[in-house]
Amino acid sequence: MKPALIAIVFLAGFCARGGEPIAEPKLADFGAFVEEQLKLWKAPGVSVAIVRGEELIAATGYGLRNVKENQPMTGRTVQPVASVTKSMTVATLAALAREGKLEWDKPVRDYLPEFRLHDEYATAHVTPRDLVTHATGLPRHDWVWVGSKAPREDLVRRLRYLEPSAEPRVKYQYNNLAYCTAGYLGGRVAGSSWEELVRTRLFEPLGMANSSCSVNDLLKNEDHALGYRLNDAEEAVPIRYLNVDALGPAGSVNSNAEDMSRYLRMLINKGKFEGKEVLGEPDVAEMVGARMMVSESDAFRELGPSQYAMGLRITTYRGRKMVQHSGALRGLSSSLSFLPQEKLGVFVAVNRSDSSLTMVLTYAIYDRLLGLKEIDWSKRLRDRRDKDKTARDEAEKQKITTKKPGTMHGHLLSEYAGEYEHPGYGVFAVRDQGDALEGSFNAATSRFEHFHYEVFAAPKNEFNSFSEQKIQFLTSIDGDVESVEIQFEPLTRALTFKRKPETRMFEPEFLTAFAGDWELGVARIKVSLRPDHRLLWAVSGGAVRELQPIRGTRFAMKDRPGYSVEFMKGENGAFDTVALHTPSGSNLGKRGSGESAAR
Repeated sequence: MKPALIAIVFLAGFCARGGEPIAEPKLADFGAFVEEQLKLWKAPGVSVAIVRGEELIAATGYGLRNVKENQPMTGRTVQPVASVTKSMTVATLAALAREGKLEWDKPVRDYLPEFRLHDEYATAHVTPRDLVTHATGLPRHDWVWVGSKAPREDLVRRLRYLEPSAEPRVKYQYNNLAYCTAGYLGGRVAGSSWEELVRTRLFEPLGMANSSCSVNDLLKNEDHALGYRLNDAEEAVPIRYLNVDALGPAGSVNSNAEDMSRYLRMLINKGKFEGKEVLGEPDVAEMVGARMMVSESDAFRELGPSQYAMGLRITTYRGRKMVQHSGALRGLSSSLSFLPQEKLGVFVAVNRSDSSLTMVLTYAIYDRLLGLKEIDWSKRLRDRRDKDKTARDEAEKQKITTKKPGTMHGHLLSEYAGEYEHPGYGVFAVRDQGDALEGSFNAATSRFEHFHYEVFAAPKNEFNSFSEQKIQFLTSIDGDVESVEIQFEPLTRALTFKRKPETRMFEPEFLTAFAGDWELGVARIKVSLRPDHRLLWAVSGGAVRELQPIRGTRFAMKDRPGYSVEFMKGENGAFDTVALHTPSGSNLGKRGSGESAAR
């Protein structure tokens, strides 16, 4: 982050900062209105940018960026903008397209040969345009990246293991990983990185000197807002921002009202800013050209049907075309919008999780500037929130549940403990806590109590990602706990995480104890250790098979379903006995002399 703060040219001649009155007469009461709404929504602070054509009406702040230190929010206070980042990613790709380095409708794998989706058709046909219009066929799959330490290229690689819920271009399905891929693609095409593209194609031409692409840069800026959430007493408490740097192109940009006013002015003026062409007019036209119908309908008649363009949503507000995108991260709610015909634009960022205050303030600004009769959006949205809460509370009060009482789990808790892995999602770790299990995935950890049969559930906790999440363990025909199913993605089947063998089962020091000659009835077997630390089971005069770790000292026979080998210690403490388990029973063998063993 550059330390210097860039001066803003205020064509209106005046710009409010830190709650100062706004010069625009139609917004004379806006400051008092915001202060009232901050109390109603229990939000510490908010930053606001308002533009009209080339004119900057305001870049200001209200309330506090840091409650404990009593530090005010201003137009220069930096916060994450979350998914508002998406339109910036599209803008950088548009710049590459204008330079002839990218074509929107060529297959992604023409630029990223390693790109793979779940099936070959999608892999061969999905384009950069599909990535940025949420048309890949993939649902959200957000658990893949939330709290993950995986680098960006690894998140892109994992796409091949994620189940789609539709064919490409059939339906709109919001997907952050697709945007992560789009930005990664842009960096590869440019021979640099997504971060460098955003800096050189947007931040520098627009003079966005206090904008950055990493939460680490945000924290280095002395004038940054803390993020907050409401606790059980509905008090705002500070919360650490989630690091989404790896997911960057989908939501890692940080900015302030002053910088975002510049970005808004460029979009409203079809790519031009203060006489300079930052984007071509056709580029902006593509960004705001509706592509995918958004199926969710809004309950309010003043808001029209919604379509997704490229990094922006297209809808109407009280009969006027509105281009908009919201953003949400832990500790932050944001919204960027503009009315193209009226050339009005608004950016709002609230330093509180899950706040509809962004909508309340945005609509209040438009109502005032358009001279419309004001709508009490605050009451409407709070009423809707309260009704939803009442419905949840009533179900909890009446103990509405699918739980089957009087059931038991089929194993000791210690038998569930271990690591379970999904190739796209990663590792889910389970620990025995004595009276319950503890599950961990990425940065989330929770207690899991027995629910019924082989199902365990996390307790209700709105501040834990696992709140009321259920997990189900699956057992092999031999009685081993071999996998756990978790419904991380509601639009696909439950995900199966397969149990990982213990680390020692790949260590040569442990495996050499099993090597040697064995006698099993009339069969003579030689067990040997390969250079890659895998055991081989060679029957004299017969097949040679790899032994794959299961658990303890038991190994599955590769390509022989239902067959496994278990090495056992004798009274002398050495491994001198072996059991061959088959679908029809078990056979016991012992160490052999080696005279007739396979060579």
